[in-house]
Parts: sequence; structure tokens; C-alpha cells
Amino acid sequence: MKKLIIKSSLILTFGVFVVKTHGAGWKNKSTLPTPRYGVCSVRLGSNIYVIGGVAQDDGLAKRNNQTNNSLDGNEVTDVVEKYSQSSNSWNTDIEGLEEERYNAVAAALNGKIYVIGGRNDDGLVDEIEIYDPGANVWETASHKLNKTREGAAAVVSGGKIYVIGGYGSGGVYLNSMEVFNPATNSWQTSSSMNYKRASLAAVVLDGEIYALGGYHYGPLSVVEKYNSGSGWTTLTDMPTSRGNLAAGVINSKIYVMGGRGQSGILSSTDCYYPSSETWITKESMKNARENFTAQVVSSKIYVFGGSSSSQTFVNSVEEYTPAPDAVEYNDPIIPEQFVLYQNYPNPFNNHTVIKYILSNKNQFFSSQYVNLTIYNVQGQQVITLVDELQKPGSYQLTWNGKNIFSMEQTSGVYFCVLKTGSNIQSIKLILAK
Repeated sequence: MKKLIIKSSLILTFGVFVVKTHGAGWKNKSTLPTPRYGVCSVRLGSNIYVIGGVAQDDGLAKRNNQTNNSLDGNEVTDVVEKYSQSSNSWNTDIEGLEEERYNAVAAALNGKIYVIGGRNDDGLVDEIEIYDPGANVWETASHKLNKTREGAAAVVSGGKIYVIGGYGSGGVYLNSMEVFNPATNSWQTSSSMNYKRASLAAVVLDGEIYALGGYHYGPLSVVEKYNSGSGWTTLTDMPTSRGNLAAGVINSKIYVMGGRGQSGILSSTDCYYPSSETWITKESMKNARENFTAQVVSSKIYVFGGSSSSQTFVNSVEEYTPAPDAVEYNDPIIPEQFVLYQNYPNPFNNHTVIKYILSNKNQFFSSQYVNLTIYNVQGQQVITLVDELQKPGSYQLTWNGKNIFSMEQTSGVYFCVLKTGSNIQSIKLILAK
């Protein structure tokens, strides 16, 4: 048996990686003092401010002797609490919002915190509040969004605040984006996303904005990227449709987690690699949650609040440490050297993209013979897409759901099998007409 040295364990299931490394993954931290969902948050230095949301009515809870953390008897709150990442402790003496609100967004700009949009018991909130941490006071801004909204996403890029999507007046789905310029102290409507959606997540990576998931009459898997020069571009779908999710960026990779999917509230974590436009499944959170918030500090993700699948507040704070991507082996035939990724979209209607990587780690071979074939559930060959020598590198192709005779195939399950020498990997494809 060949010797195998593993720095991290790698498990392949239908082309999706689940990576686990000692010391990495999710672990519980100090609990949120005021359990709540529909919260927003912002990071200043190593401190994270958790703002607003829906909390349990303390008076009702005491009268009913409630100790089960139930969502029954809830109220919109103005509570603001500060979490110190370095000491894993909370400061609950932060001045509360002037306006109670939930489903708002927050952004840090020039050392101050902006809380934008959201809803209270009377409806959508149009006032923007600004917090000065030095004075520990909130004030109402003189400017407002052009379109009042809740369930939007907000990021800061290039010294400006971008607010994206959400629900507008009457519960309509929005795809518009507004930009706040502190130099003019005003909001300007900018390029709209290709997809209308609310309860999405957004991050900034290398000066570009990524909008991820959300709702539009159900959870979405769509991902779009905004570039100031080219506008919005639709990218590879997430592996899992999810709304009310959270996201963060670590080491030039985008992590999405939690939210509500097609089958309920999620705990799963997926990671997007922009360089290869691929998704890898990571370790799941300890708690399934939606309507929560997340921030990145010191290359770690922290999640706060939310509601669970059992309709209770989630007061646990979780910290995520990513596993290193590098996996060192001296056996050249293991998956790290030969990767067939899950196709996307999947299920698909008229076409799907298949990607694979041939590693150059084995220096004895500059090229290798590659065969990639689609089979039906009876094991019959449908079409061969690749049958040739290929050099190490990343490859991408599209299958249009037709056989070798250009005949459209019926809806059902198919298998894509990739072979190089003695190595074989397969993924399951679902054609849905």
C-alpha cells in the first residue's frame, strides 16, 4: 500500500468536496445577550455591532414564565450590542436605535455606522440613522433612500455605500441598487440587477460586488457580480437555493451559509472560488438558522441571531475558521489531483456546464488520455463529450441534453463519468424538461 500523508481529509460525493481539517470549521462562542432575528450587523475594527431585529417581549415572557426561547410574543427592538472578537465578550451599554426596526441593513463608513431601511410595527422605515461610536449616540440622517425597502443587502466599496434589492412598498420585489456618496451626502439610483429579489446577501471581492441568493417567490440560487464598468453579470449558480442567508469573504473566496432553502432552514456552508467559478461544500454550522447576520474578523466568520427550524430564537454565536485549501499527498491518484465538479445548473432544462481539473502535480506525464461520457440510468452510453489527450489544466464544456445523434433526451437522471488512466469519477445530472 502506498504511503499517504494527509494534512486535511478530503471526501468526494458526486463531485462536491467536503473539507474537514483539525482546528477548522464551526465552533460556539459567547451567546448573544438579546436573542433576536431579522438583525443586521456591522464591523468596526475587531468589534461587531449587532443591531435591531425582532426579540422576545420580556414582559410577556416573564408573565408566562417562558424559558423555551419561543418566537411567540415577539416585538421589534431597538437594541444594539457590541461583540469583541478579541475577548469573546459583549458590551450591552450601547445606545439603542432611535427607531425600532428589523430587516434593515447596516454599513460602516468613515468610522460611523449607517442603519438603512427595514420595517417596524407601522410599516417600512425610511429614516437612516448614523451612529458615532466615540460619542455613543445615534442621529437621524438628512438624506434618505430614493426607494424605501427592507430585506435588502448593503456593502461598502470605494468609499460609498451600496444598497441592493429588497422588498419595496407593497411587498414588491426590487432589483434596483442605490449608492450613497458621502461627498454629496446623497443617494443615486445605479445599475439594477438582472434578477429581482429580497433577503439576499452581498459581499465585495477585488472591488466587485457579488449578490447571492435571496427570494423571488421562493429561494434562489442565482449569483450576480457588479463591475462599475460593465454592470451586472450572472455567474454560476450556488449549489443550494437559499434566502435569508449570510455571506462573508476570506482569502479571496466567498462563503455563504444558512438561510431557508427549498426544504426548510439550512445549516450548510458553501464556498465559491472565483478563479475557477466553482463551488465547494464546507462544514455545516452547528445550528440551522435564517434571518441572521454575519461578519468577518481576522479571517474568521462570526454569525449572530436568527430563527431556527423549530421556530425558536438562535442565541448561539458561531465562529468559522476555514480549512486550508492545500492538501499534501505523495499518492498521485487521489482526488486532489483529478477533480470532476458537480455540473451547474442541476437540475437543468436545455444545457448544463461540466467542469473538471487535470493536475500537473505528477510531473512524469505532460498529457493524459481523457474520456468524458454521459450515460443513462440503464448504463447505456448517451454521448461522449471528450475522448482525447489533454494537458494538465482546468476544462469546461456544455452538454445540451442531446445524444450522439442530436436527439433530445427525456427528463430523468443521467451520469457523467470522467476517466483518466485508472482514475474514474462520476456525477449525477438531472434533466428536467
